[in-house]
Amino acid sequence: MQVDELLNEGLKRSYRITLSAGDLGDEIDKRLTKVQPTIEVRGFRKGKVPLEVLRKRFSEAILPEVIEETFEEGLQDHFKNMNDRMAGTPRVEMREYGEWKWGEDFFLDVSYDVMPDLSGVDFSGISLEKPVVKDVEGEVDDMLREMSHSLVEKEGASAEGDEVVVDFTGRVDGEPFEDGEAEDFPLKIGAGTFLPGFDDRLVGLSAGEVKEVEVSVPESHSNEIIAGRTVAFTVKVKSVHTPVRVEIDDELANRHGAGNLDDLRNNIRGDLMAEYTRDTRNLMKRKLIEALGDSIASEMPRALVETELRRVAGGFSGPDLDGGGDPPEVEATDEQWKQAENLVKYGLLISELADKNGISVTEAEVERVVLEHYGSGEEGTDNPSEALRGNENLFENLKSLALEVKVLDHIFELVNVEEKEIGWREFAELIDE
Repeated sequence: MQVDELLNEGLKRSYRITLSAGDLGDEIDKRLTKVQPTIEVRGFRKGKVPLEVLRKRFSEAILPEVIEETFEEGLQDHFKNMNDRMAGTPRVEMREYGEWKWGEDFFLDVSYDVMPDLSGVDFSGISLEKPVVKDVEGEVDDMLREMSHSLVEKEGASAEGDEVVVDFTGRVDGEPFEDGEAEDFPLKIGAGTFLPGFDDRLVGLSAGEVKEVEVSVPESHSNEIIAGRTVAFTVKVKSVHTPVRVEIDDELANRHGAGNLDDLRNNIRGDLMAEYTRDTRNLMKRKLIEALGDSIASEMPRALVETELRRVAGGFSGPDLDGGGDPPEVEATDEQWKQAENLVKYGLLISELADKNGISVTEAEVERVVLEHYGSGEEGTDNPSEALRGNENLFENLKSLALEVKVLDHIFELVNVEEKEIGWREFAELIDE
């Protein structure tokens, strides 16, 4: 079997692997000879059919099997000898079986991208800003104040600031419209969170009352069916609740599952810091991905970039939507292409650093990721990851996520990190950008 290089340019590789006519013929003859004793052909005794006749009758039928098995072995030897780290799946092209004639060579062309060398990334040239939240206790106090306000059901008529739970059906020109109906819909009177003026018209209603309400919908409303039109609603009030303030004490803590007020403060503080740690890492990860676009000048494997591009531009999560054929083309902007390329750089770098530095994850580290994303699980579950072990794909994804978190922390030790104090509200706005 002969291997000829067709292309070696940047990350692109292409080779022609040729199976000579002699080797191909020998392999076909070997298989025909093996089954020769069992074959019957008119005019010949069983097992006595000449090999030349068998070639003419059966060589075309067994050619695909011979080709596939022989070339599969040849491809494996090629990849082993070249020591190439392939990016994605190799593309194989071969001539049609029906075009081959006895005495001819058979060849296939294999093309693929190789992984870029990321060993020379200079992390000292990357600077990241890390937000450090101040006044944690002030945020704890704010959350306690929010928790001290609760709603209690009242029997009287609704007033400004009350919350009502309603069922309603909307109509335009007497006809119901899509998304114009709801049950057990909570609404705070005076908040203006639904259609303008809708909640104001519910003042003075008690539980069980029904009222016809008309509202004028702004032209800018997202629902084109009702935008700029008058909508009539039949509204039934199911319950009325009024806000009350309770003392911030051990009794409030008990209602929220804590032993006392100090325990509740500790729980709130712990939740805040866990959220801060997770959100800060994700924020710095976004900044790192942007920085890698400038720090890594290496070309990225086009196949990997195109796969990532489908996620960025097309909401596509796999190599093929229907189980066969080429993946669909995705129209993308230059900015989306750059984003996809940077994500590939980031993903390859995470893998490279994990391998190079022998970074792996323990069971406890996977469990920590489970806790961050899914909480502690059902009551009585000692090991929160056990509930996910039945879903192998999900568990492997979490394991990969735990490895990414560990490698990220390693990268943050290598780059320049500048801390900046900000308030909690400013931090929340930063995360939402």
